[in-house]
Amino acid sequence: MESFRGSRSVSRIPSSPPAPQEDELFNQYFDWASYCQETGQDFGALPSAPSSITQSSWQLPEDYYQVSKELTGDGSYPIDAFSLEALQSDFYRMNASFRSDDDEAPSPSSDYNTSQSPPELVAAGSTSPSEHSGSSPSVVDAAHDAYYARIALSEAKSRDDEWTYPQGERSPKQLPVGYPSHVQLHDARSPDALVANLKRRRSSNEVDKRHRQLLDPMQTADVRKSGACVPCRVSKIRCHESGVCPTCRKAFPDHSHLVCSRVTPGMTWPVIGRIPDVWSEDAAEEEMLCNGPRFHTGNPKKILLYLTKDSSSALKVTVQAYRPHKDANETGGLRLADFPRDEVPSHAQLQGWVEEEIKREHTTKFRYALQSFMLAYSQDGEGLPRHRLVSNVHKLNCFFRILKTDSFWCRDPTNKFVSLPLSVQARLRNIARQSVRFIEHDILKELDEILAQQGSTKSDERLAIWASLWQLILIYRETLASFKKHMSRLAKKVNEFDPIAAEHGRMYRWMSDMVFPLMTTFYHYQFRTKKSLEVSLDWLSSSKYPSRACKSKPLHMTAKHLFDSRKEFYTRVQGSSHEIDKLLATLVINHEIKKLNARKRNPKSSKSKGSRHDDECDDDDE
Repeated sequence: MESFRGSRSVSRIPSSPPAPQEDELFNQYFDWASYCQETGQDFGALPSAPSSITQSSWQLPEDYYQVSKELTGDGSYPIDAFSLEALQSDFYRMNASFRSDDDEAPSPSSDYNTSQSPPELVAAGSTSPSEHSGSSPSVVDAAHDAYYARIALSEAKSRDDEWTYPQGERSPKQLPVGYPSHVQLHDARSPDALVANLKRRRSSNEVDKRHRQLLDPMQTADVRKSGACVPCRVSKIRCHESGVCPTCRKAFPDHSHLVCSRVTPGMTWPVIGRIPDVWSEDAAEEEMLCNGPRFHTGNPKKILLYLTKDSSSALKVTVQAYRPHKDANETGGLRLADFPRDEVPSHAQLQGWVEEEIKREHTTKFRYALQSFMLAYSQDGEGLPRHRLVSNVHKLNCFFRILKTDSFWCRDPTNKFVSLPLSVQARLRNIARQSVRFIEHDILKELDEILAQQGSTKSDERLAIWASLWQLILIYRETLASFKKHMSRLAKKVNEFDPIAAEHGRMYRWMSDMVFPLMTTFYHYQFRTKKSLEVSLDWLSSSKYPSRACKSKPLHMTAKHLFDSRKEFYTRVQGSSHEIDKLLATLVINHEIKKLNARKRNPKSSKSKGSRHDDECDDDDE
């Protein structure tokens, strides 16, 4: 019996009962005959077994629970005989972790047999017996692993701060390779470097934990909830939590309700795409022509399009007659014509068409000089600051000029100069309207980014932002003027209680009381000081910018015309009687002329410098 237990690698508990009593109890529940039959051993060579156990299939006898009760009696294993030390020593002798009954028993032949892979490397601090393979470890190995476990735990405790706070990644040269976890590695750097590193880490932690001291936390929370107004956001000063803030009341006493807006430019999108078509007198018919079906008939024809009757810039397009209904008897005629599906003008073609017109009508007037400068900056200024903003505003102006044209001209195949059919004009203006909608979104989004940026505008970005904002202001100014005329025409056709007239009146007030004052206020607080109004191209001589832009003659020439013509334009706006021009003069031009006409002071002492700085701060609040 003892030899059989030795072949199965069964460990005895040191305080076991006598061998005969154990063998008798063991033989009652073990089928020796079946085991010998399966393993091919001689049943007679084994100790005698009761005849009741020679059956191949057996069940627990009825006195199983009685025997269990006897084991707990006086003649059974005494529980006091066990000790933690003895159990721990036997636990270290175990050859493997517990496994299920379905797992195959390990082979006791050798530590590295052909069916097993070599034992893998174990992570530092891992001492679990289930992570090893091979023969059972000895008591010395178990104690050795327990010692390493305690060392790993102490290392983990000593490095608690390094795991709690983020550490910088170590370079591959600093990583230890091939050292066990219990080997202590010492840093070869000098003690001064270690102390400096520790101080730097502590100082950075103190900065992170430092909290901002608020004078009135409740008021700050209310302002953050409602948002600061645009003037306070640009000026980086404290705003009021609700209503018109004191800063706007002081700067514009009569127009503070228009200036103190908590709406950003991006929140107003779309502007031109939201308002009705106020430029065409046949807007309703054009909308019906754009949305109706088209059944093309006849042969396509080539024609030349012109923005005005005296224009020399032509756009070559292809048109084809169509029927609005499939079963219509009419052949379409020239009045019902449209671009064929494969011959619709692209955005690049339409933009180039307007750009040729801009080059033709270039003069020294501010409005024309501005669009010529935007064209030159867009074409020759690739790589310059805010080039994307200028290009988008220039595209917006090109498509806006197509949209606001109420009638186009063309030369038919017989070379006659006639007005463009309404169906073609409706399709052309609809393409421009859709383009304006998407371009305007990108522009207003970039203005929001400028509003949210930290610090003041850079000197090389100032000219691009200045010209782009003025182009937007002129576009919305012209739109409001056309809107005003549209409201006058609408009042003659319907009464004031008509729902369409009421909706159009609401849209006009929205644009005149929110959108236009927002753009002018945004411009005013971007360029409210004399230094910020000193826009020029002197910075373009730097070598960090593309040579094409630095050597561009159209860019420098149009910029000069733009700077020379703005004072004349400001004077004309100040003398205008239009309500939009009056608002523009109040919010922008009056203050800007005052700054441009101010004399430059040359301070001779530190006291005069301080007084000059104080004067500029006072002027900025105006």
